[in-house]
Amino acid sequence: MKTVDRTDGTDGTDGADRADGAASKAPRRLDGRTLGILLGALGVLCFSFTLPATKFAVREFHPVLVAAGRTVLAFPLAAGFLLRGGGARPPARALKKIGFLVFGNVVGFPLFTAFALVYGSSANAAVILGLMPLATAVMASFRGDERPTRAFWACAVGGALAVVGFSLARNGLQPPAPGDVFTALAVVTGSLGYAEGAALTREHGAIRAISWGIVFGMPLALTTCVVTWIVTHQSLVGVTLPGAAGFLYVALVSSFLAFIPWNTGLARGGTARVSQVQLLQPLLTLAWAALLLGEHVSAWALAVSLLVLLFVLGAARTKTPRDRPPAP
Repeated sequence: MKTVDRTDGTDGTDGADRADGAASKAPRRLDGRTLGILLGALGVLCFSFTLPATKFAVREFHPVLVAAGRTVLAFPLAAGFLLRGGGARPPARALKKIGFLVFGNVVGFPLFTAFALVYGSSANAAVILGLMPLATAVMASFRGDERPTRAFWACAVGGALAVVGFSLARNGLQPPAPGDVFTALAVVTGSLGYAEGAALTREHGAIRAISWGIVFGMPLALTTCVVTWIVTHQSLVGVTLPGAAGFLYVALVSSFLAFIPWNTGLARGGTARVSQVQLLQPLLTLAWAALLLGEHVSAWALAVSLLVLLFVLGAARTKTPRDRPPAP
């Protein structure tokens, strides 16, 4: 039997084998859902400072002024992007979504959060805001965009029940405190804004979506600021650095910059799935409340936050074949 010598340097491997070997060594790109979860986590990290920053701000500014002023201060960033990047005039079909976005993220959530922190601590509000992922998933489901599976709903409801149980136990099974009521209203309005923001992001991009919300909410926010300033006789004399820094943070980061990774993550990974990453926010905010504000974090609050963390991991691993495909 004649032996054939190979002198081409292939050592008996053909081109397909070499291609497979090269492909196995090439770095794998993140799929849309994994990237969406990572971007959502970055947005949550930015949002986790919102409650402590708001607490610093409402100590020295009227809560209505903080809620409306954050939109006024974020307006130059939003308007500058729209003028430079295009899309200053949204299409008519987007106006309804923009209206819901303004109501949820520009008006409702900042206003109710500010009053919640006047009557309560940021640590307690952080645990109740753990309901946001479930509420966001419900809003997205009502809109008809996504149909999560039963396993997903089991994890989401489990996390929500843990948060509700914490609130009831903390109040001794008594009617909710005013701070809890305002926080619950923030959950409802904020989740509506998140769902609509994700829908706008799929069609027009993350920065353009939140920029439209800020620009369209600017007239109402500016009017509210002027009236509140006159009625309350707000003065800038004696404002401390923490108060001013907290105001600037919620205006520039919480109202605009943090929404870039957050909306992008919701659009790429699916609103229902990525929104569950926000269940990590209470745990992060508890840490900032203790470190920055010196607030007492009870063992129950920490335990509930860790329990919620387990639910978020379960929700993120569920398969959602009926979700709308992630954005390219």
